[in-house]
Amino acid sequence: FLDCTVDVVFNNGQSLDRLRTAAAKDLAAELGIQHIVVRDIWTRRSWWKETKNIWTQEEMQSFLHKHLCEDCKHKEILDPENACANCPLNERKKNQAASAERSAVKRSMTKEGKRDHHEE
Repeated sequence: FLDCTVDVVFNNGQSLDRLRTAAAKDLAAELGIQHIVVRDIWTRRSWWKETKNIWTQEEMQSFLHKHLCEDCKHKEILDPENACANCPLNERKKNQAASAERSAVKRSMTKEGKRDHHEE
């Protein structure tokens, strides 16, 4: 279901002249998702791994130009998944991993605190 929804969102974004909030809200309501998700798919801010197989060559080139570091551009990387760890493309991944790690530590500390409280 999710892959199908991502494809529908991506393809609907391609047919619009401008990315408008109203259009994103209408499509989001139809699909039962948040409008920011629709806009992020259209702008390739997220879900790029799921939609890259339906991009045009121009869309791929634009994405790579925007998201690759100079070293990867020089190496002529043609697939964003082959980008080095230093690419701006991977910044979000690093930030998400760090955020997940912080959340796990907080959950662990909360559980330990509850356990200590029950032992008293």
